[in-house]
Amino acid sequence: MYDRGYYVQSVTFPAVPFRSAVLRIQVNANHEPEAIDGLLEAIADLKACITLPSAEEAAAYAAANV
Repeated sequence: MYDRGYYVQSVTFPAVPFRSAVLRIQVNANHEPEAIDGLLEAIADLKACITLPSAEEAAAYAAANV
């Protein structure tokens, strides 16, 4: 993401439950629509390269490991 011009922080264990890491992204009113579109494209490209769980899979995993 950084190489594409976006500063995205990862949040990993122990800040979140084990195997529940997330990306922290902040968008505000000062961001141009083109920048947000580019961010969405970068996330889509990331998803094409890395197997990410669906929202349902992540929720089920989190519920089973509370």
